[in-house]
Amino acid sequence: MSRHYFSDNPPSKFSPRSKISFSFRGQLFTFWTAPGVFSYTQIDAGTRIFLQYADLPEKGKILDLGAGYGVIGIVIFGLCGCQSENPIELSFIESNPVAGALIKKNLVENKCPKAEVIVGDFLDHIFPAFFDHVVCNPPLKRGLSYVEQLFAKAAGILNPGGTFQFVAKTHLGAKRLRDYLALPELSFARVEEKKIKSGYRVIKAER
Repeated sequence: MSRHYFSDNPPSKFSPRSKISFSFRGQLFTFWTAPGVFSYTQIDAGTRIFLQYADLPEKGKILDLGAGYGVIGIVIFGLCGCQSENPIELSFIESNPVAGALIKKNLVENKCPKAEVIVGDFLDHIFPAFFDHVVCNPPLKRGLSYVEQLFAKAAGILNPGGTFQFVAKTHLGAKRLRDYLALPELSFARVEEKKIKSGYRVIKAER
């Protein structure tokens, strides 16, 4: 059975076996991958659709939640983070140690400056500061109730005016997750669908 990035039992050792080249908005990115992480043979369709249609942050403190091997956060920095007038502070959190190690390698590969890479359970981690933006390609195969717990915590670590954006397949619960973000207790002022494409929905919630 193939492992996904939320695996509780990733391989104890790994060796990056391949590089994936990804061209986006005129820039070329390269990502090391390895067996034991989600979509290690190619960048998954959900991530591609998210990058194409989400409102990618251009400044502020950004958290890539459930980051896999770091594609979303690294692409955001590559597009926007090199502009000195719009500094980006980038953090990743990932539960799979193999994926966490790959994020660190891919930051170097793509000439990103030092970023915070947290390897651990998002629900258990205590963040010392809030974020301006959280981006996420959630682990839907862990179940919608689990993903809702992730979303509730993400809502609670956003600064006023902050955004939370995610991508999900419609048939795996994207509409339910959209409606969950609109609940009053999550305190989002606005929840909108940015795009529906190829069975995926890109959804943005704003404080």
